[in-house]
Amino acid sequence: MPILTGIDLLGIQSYIFASNRLRDVLTASWLIEYVMSSEFLTSAGCGQGDIVNTAGGNAALVFGDLDTAKTFTRNYTRSLLETAPGLDVAVVHRSFESGHLASALRVIQADLARAKLERMPQIPLLGQSVTARCPTTGGPVVDIVDDEFVSAQIATLRKPAHVHCAQTRWKNFLPDKPLGDNRKATFPVQLDHLGRSAGDTSLLGVVHVDGNGIGTLIRQWIAAKNQAGDDRLRAEYREWSYDLRRLGDNVIHRLVSRIVSRIQCLESSKRPPRWHLTGAPEALGFDLYLDPTDGMVCLPFRPIVLGGDDITFVCDARIALDLAAEAIRIIENEKIRHLGMLSASVGVAMVKQHAPFSHAVGLASELCGSAKQTRRASGNSGSWIDWHIGLPKPGEVVSSIRKRQYRGKTAELTLRPYPLSGHNDVYNFATLTDSWLGPSPSSHRGGQGFRGDRLWAESRNRIKQLATLASSGPSAVEAQMDAWKTIDPSLTFPSGIDGRGLVGQRTPLIDIAELIDLHLRLDLDLTVQQGDPP
Repeated sequence: MPILTGIDLLGIQSYIFASNRLRDVLTASWLIEYVMSSEFLTSAGCGQGDIVNTAGGNAALVFGDLDTAKTFTRNYTRSLLETAPGLDVAVVHRSFESGHLASALRVIQADLARAKLERMPQIPLLGQSVTARCPTTGGPVVDIVDDEFVSAQIATLRKPAHVHCAQTRWKNFLPDKPLGDNRKATFPVQLDHLGRSAGDTSLLGVVHVDGNGIGTLIRQWIAAKNQAGDDRLRAEYREWSYDLRRLGDNVIHRLVSRIVSRIQCLESSKRPPRWHLTGAPEALGFDLYLDPTDGMVCLPFRPIVLGGDDITFVCDARIALDLAAEAIRIIENEKIRHLGMLSASVGVAMVKQHAPFSHAVGLASELCGSAKQTRRASGNSGSWIDWHIGLPKPGEVVSSIRKRQYRGKTAELTLRPYPLSGHNDVYNFATLTDSWLGPSPSSHRGGQGFRGDRLWAESRNRIKQLATLASSGPSAVEAQMDAWKTIDPSLTFPSGIDGRGLVGQRTPLIDIAELIDLHLRLDLDLTVQQGDPP
């Protein structure tokens, strides 16, 4: 009787982001992909035709009998232990009658969930006689790499062959054409090279994108295929799995293209050429890092995790929200065979450059969950975005942050999370960026906003003061506006914000104040004469 084997890698996020070094993170991400690849699975005794699907740390395989499945499991788990120490896995087997693969796929998901809950915690004797501990993972030291004591997990991540594979994995996403002055673009291998500006407090943007309800769509597809033959089921499974992988690739390709399209090579007789990322407003544009070893221009963007609809990347915080919104637009415009059109949610954590990487990624993931939760509660079937600037206190969750920082006496002090799409007649993320922050990238989509209206743009202190007054309540905001209007009678809020600074019972003024000198939109700045050097 055929056997369906399910594999689920455990603790993927904690494994990938165990180190604060970008190189280690990239290698760990590559290892996750490698140990679930057809090459690695076939080396453990699985035939190419036995693989139903591998994606996102999960695999479904079909074997002819239970003994063959168990032999593969022994080989696979041993290879996994040797190749990626520190990475754990759950494996389950389920027999099924020919022609009933769909039922087995549905049931094995519950089997995997049960196996993960019932598994005995491992307490390995890692280093009985070793007292030195790895400063990164806390595990016992097994090697010295670059004069640093490291555990088995970190030693594996720093093997030259693994580092090389992790670096070359992303080369296909880089532009073929030089940027200018015959310089090529590259992804940075250090967080400091993402676009840090000298003299400024540089922020790193960590972005986590996840599709909405993908598991539900897959379960519905499986339920609809109960009467389908096994061969047809496998073929369709591979088709939508391929489409999801292609979708993730397409997102990264188009984000890179969006960035490259806004890079200018600025030449001057007084200093060497420099590569500058421009957008709206022009004043927030910044110079890119030029790698002194190979002369390549480092993009302010680095993909880390790519699993179809599950994407994590880091970038300069100034373009984090722009890239996050663009990623969602790309996902919404792609149709997946047998699953249909998708939506997604995204969380963006903007933190200081050297903040603990794992904490920043955890915050981005939690913000993505916050966006999903609001989506479900609102009944809006579209895509949503949430973000936060700075790391929370240890143990503090997003909901606690919002209660502590963004709840006033009479109104909520933020509109986050924002809908990116779907039916919302009052506001969405485009309202914030185009109409309220402004200026709109096209005249028919909104007004000048706080950054385009001269009365606001020439007095940033007013905007900052409004954010402070918002905590005191709508009456304080209204009184201050009345006082300013005695000097500038035409001073008004952008369309959609009433005279008390409210949108319904909530105010976007703090959201606007936090982003007004941070959010760079990768569009033309309509308020300046294009072609003038920044």
